[in-house]
Amino acid sequence: MLKKNTALTFLGFSLLTLNLSCSRVPEMSLAEIEAYRASSQNELIQKTVSKPWHDEAWVNGKQGGTWYGTISGDPKSFNFLIAERDGETSGILQNLNDYLVDYNMEKKSWVPRLASFEIKTFEENGTMDVIYTLRDDLYWSFYKNSRPRVKVTSDDVVFWYDEIVGDSEMGSSGYNAQYMEMENGEVQKITIEKLDDLRFVFHFPRIVAEPLLATNMDFGPAFIYREAKEKGGAQGVKDLHSVATDPKTLPCLGSYFISEYTPGQRIVYERNDDFWEKMKMERAFTILKRSFVR
Repeated sequence: MLKKNTALTFLGFSLLTLNLSCSRVPEMSLAEIEAYRASSQNELIQKTVSKPWHDEAWVNGKQGGTWYGTISGDPKSFNFLIAERDGETSGILQNLNDYLVDYNMEKKSWVPRLASFEIKTFEENGTMDVIYTLRDDLYWSFYKNSRPRVKVTSDDVVFWYDEIVGDSEMGSSGYNAQYMEMENGEVQKITIEKLDDLRFVFHFPRIVAEPLLATNMDFGPAFIYREAKEKGGAQGVKDLHSVATDPKTLPCLGSYFISEYTPGQRIVYERNDDFWEKMKMERAFTILKRSFVR
């Protein structure tokens, strides 16, 4: 009986000690947690001995060679619109396309890719514009020049923003991002306007901190997708470039063509000599082979 009481007393003392120790731990607000995480990361970076890269530019690569990689799933389509909502499809098609701009994590700033940019704010009416200027050496190209290449223009971007992403029937993941809530609760659209063959502007109904986040995009060739929409509407666009399509016929703005696709086995890419960044070391491989893993 004595041992039982002693055990219960000890258990009660332990629980009391545990409760008291827990109550002495101060609670942290979300802001304090984020600040703590940031300070921990900065401390880790400061203690890093070797920091070999400081945003130096890539040196020119030497053309040739084959890169082997792996992927985990087949594409659902070869359609740029469908790729928006499917990670595996997007990962496979990303080498055929590119974005307007990119974010440099080292410098913590936006840098041009397909286009340079200029941001203008208008304090008098609380609006802003983002003006993009496309590079003059961009082309929609086809494998082995099976079709004549077509110059990329602002028509491609304007069409994609208004007629593909901006059409609710398309089901684009970027549709809602075209709209902004105003201070009075109204919802207004971020509109796009063609200025000339290489320049276009996004008009914002109010001033925001990061307008490039809302306007940076990849896009498809208007001369192909417009025809599909005119003939078959939204469904005609969605049916374009299914997995039954010969991938060698796909338009390419990016670093590689798809030259071979064997379902469940592999995808083979070959270098696009019209790619604007073709001399970068990261793009120097002539052939990229990606095999499926299960």
